[in-house]
This record gives sequence, C-alpha cells and structure tokens, in this order.
Amino acid sequence: MVKQILSKTVRSAFGLAARKSPIKTNRFGYPNHIFETVQWLESEFEGKMPSYVQSVKFLPERGIRTVNPSKRIRESDPLLWEWAQNWKPRRRYVVTLNHVRVSGNAVIGPDHAILWQLSYLWNVSPAQHPLLKYPVLPSAVHLPGKSLFLSVDSADNYFHWLLDLLQKLKVLKDCGIDHLSFDHYLVNSQAKEFQRESLKRFGIPGHKIVETGRFLNLSTDILTVPSWAEQSGIFEPEDVQWVRTILMQPEQGRPTEQPKRFFISRKRTRGRNIINFSELETALQKHDVAGVELETLSFSEQIRLFRDANLVVGAHGAGLTNLLFCQPGTKVLELVNHHYACQMYYYLAAVLGLDHHYLVGKTAGSADPVFQDLTLDIGEIRRTLDLWQAGSVPEKKNETAD
Repeated sequence: MVKQILSKTVRSAFGLAARKSPIKTNRFGYPNHIFETVQWLESEFEGKMPSYVQSVKFLPERGIRTVNPSKRIRESDPLLWEWAQNWKPRRRYVVTLNHVRVSGNAVIGPDHAILWQLSYLWNVSPAQHPLLKYPVLPSAVHLPGKSLFLSVDSADNYFHWLLDLLQKLKVLKDCGIDHLSFDHYLVNSQAKEFQRESLKRFGIPGHKIVETGRFLNLSTDILTVPSWAEQSGIFEPEDVQWVRTILMQPEQGRPTEQPKRFFISRKRTRGRNIINFSELETALQKHDVAGVELETLSFSEQIRLFRDANLVVGAHGAGLTNLLFCQPGTKVLELVNHHYACQMYYYLAAVLGLDHHYLVGKTAGSADPVFQDLTLDIGEIRRTLDLWQAGSVPEKKNETAD
C-alpha cells in the first residue's frame, strides 16, 4: 500500500512538471490529448481509417424502443424525462485496433490520444479525464497476441458488472466473434466473488484475465473493443436473456432453503435505508415476507434465491440486479424516493415479464438524492401486499406514458 501511494505521488509530481514544461515529450507514455468524437466510429464515416484501425464491424440498427419510460419521471426528473423522449437505440459495433494501450478504463491510440468513445466515464467530461490530470504512467506491461477489452465504468458495482460489462460479450457474439478466442481478457477487477464466478460461467479462464485497474499501462498487439449493448439501464430482451441463461445454467434444478417471499435488507449498506424499518419489518412478517441480507450470500446463492422467489420487496439498489434471475410473473415491489427516478429495474422487470410496482417514500438524510434514506407509508405497503395475497392487481403506478 505504501509503495502504491509513493508511486502515485511520484507520477503525479512528474505529471505536474511535464504539464508546466514548455517542452512536450511522450517519454513517460502519458496521453497528451483526447478525441471526444472518434469519426471512424460513426457508421456513416467514409474517410480513410487510421493505420492502427484493423476493422470496425457495425451491427444493424435497432428500430424502436422495447419499453417506454415510466410516467413518474415526468414529475420527479424533468431532464431525465426529456432525455427519455428523445432516446434512440445505441449503435452497436466491435472495433479491432493494432498497437494501442490501455490504462484503467481508457484506450489510448499510438498518437497518445485517449479515444473517448471507447473510454467513457460517468459524470466526467472528456477534458476532466483523470489520465489528463495525472498523466505520467508506469512502465508499460506488454500483452502479446489478441486482447479483449471489457472494462466499463463502475464495474465494481454488481449492476454495472452484470448488466453493462457482461452484455458486451453479446455484442461480440452478434458480430460473429467467439468470445473464447482471445489470449487476454481486460476487466476492471476480479477482486469480488461475483466477478470471478460470472466470468467462469462464460468459460473465461482465470489465468487469462488482466485487471486494468491494477495495470495502469498495458500495451497490446491486437485489442478488440465491443461497444456497450445499450445505454446503461435500458435493455433489449434478447441481450438480457442471453446473459441470464449463461449465468443461470449451473444452478438449474438445485434446491434452495431460502424464503420465496423476502425483503432485501440494507443493514450493511450506505444510504437508502428505511428509517421506520421496525414498522416495515412487522408488516412484512404478517405477510410471511422474510428479511435477507444479500451481502452474506454467494453469487450462486443469490441466483437460486431470486430464481425461486415469488415476491421481492426492496429499496432501489444493486441487490435488485438479481431480478435478472426471477421467473416471469414474479411480484416486485421497489421502494424509491421522489427525487431519484432511475428506471433500470422498471425496464429490467418489463423485458423479463415481472409484475413490477413501486412505492415512493419520504426522504431524509444525505443531500445527495441518490442515497437519501426513506420513511415509508406502512399502510400503503400493507394494502399492496393484501391485494397481491388476495389475487388482485394493485393499481399500476408505473404505467408507461402514451
């Protein structure tokens, strides 16, 4: 740890000196600019490809959206609503490059330019890319042969790993490329059990995995980069079903002793906790809804838990990513706050045929709306569960807009 801190401090100092110096040099291998728009990644590009571009394969455009946005975001988040109305399916492609480098989530061309469209970061403008702030990189580690770049931003998060990173393998498949044909697989990290186990289920050998968060200057002979399958949090049924089938296959037929009606506890997490949790727990127990702590379960145990579920209750959070493994018709009650209208589980439930509803709680605590704690209307939760238990359908608050 001390060695890593010293290394980062030294590189930062060298980087500051290099930025102030009137003499520019590539001696330390740092990126010196960024291409915000890579023209040859546009399907209509007709110019001459750079010499390091081996090929670009585009998939046919998807015509229409599969699921419309929920009406509730119109009031909760007008900017998100406006974006949702103008949203168009993402153009998917696979690009193969010769003699480029990788640092973290960034792909760096031979001219030391960051290719932004292949190096996207959440809530960061191209000019704010961290590699431009600390530009001096360690000595390059060479990867001979063919490498596959899968890293995405926030891949330490359960949702972004399973439903952003792994779906890039579906893009590769749709372009007719075998994902097992590579010498190296570049991912952010494999420190967490779900990361290692999910890659194993795709047949990717552990000894071929390279962590881009650990090696900050990787030079490659041939680097293949699939695009994202879609904008994060928006799904196409065929993409989701493909990932789901591969991840679930080892679990088929194995019994579980876990409850089939459960509430996802967030006792071990930061933010989005339930302030009146004791009241909620009492109400749920009367409906035979047990509490579960997903943090105590292995990846396989989480898959089996949700595979066999018939009712899932939980505050918005990464644990609901496991809806991916639910059977069609499973009832889902998502607890949300008014200020955070993120739609990913609404979309995921829709493409999987789940019976999704939401309840809005009063917020408190963190100024960041993403992590605000909730006070819930226990009476409304009781009414929803009573209707479900009686075989009735609660009023659909998540109906899509016309």
